[in-house]
Amino acid sequence: MLISRYVTLFLVPVAFILSWFNMIPISFYSSIISAFFGFFSLFFINYTFRWYTHKNGIGEGDFDLLCFIGAFTGIFGCWASLTIGSLLGSLFGLISIFYTHYFTTKAISKQIPFGPFLAIGAIIYIFYQSHLYAFIS
Repeated sequence: MLISRYVTLFLVPVAFILSWFNMIPISFYSSIISAFFGFFSLFFINYTFRWYTHKNGIGEGDFDLLCFIGAFTGIFGCWASLTIGSLLGSLFGLISIFYTHYFTTKAISKQIPFGPFLAIGAIIYIFYQSHLYAFIS
């Protein structure tokens, strides 16, 4: 349930440097904007959730991870990773609830880490981005 900032936020400047020297396929300004988009999109979702429920729904490591993903993949990569990760996490949660309800006697309330699903969403985006672009156009 912990995402190291050494892997996420401290590598975001590496994405900025690589984009400045055209070593990744997005521009320098797109990398900066996408990093902010990734961080603040989850930040505002968590802020809204916390305003309604008075508890956190997303960990700060997930903000950092989506910032990292956005810095390397751009806004569409950030959005695609968030969408794919959310779908996979929801599917996993539903299967977990079904399994817990029908095959065990445990209580259903448990936390599911979102970071692995964001990472899987980013990996799927990186390997299949041409298919995703063709799908939306």
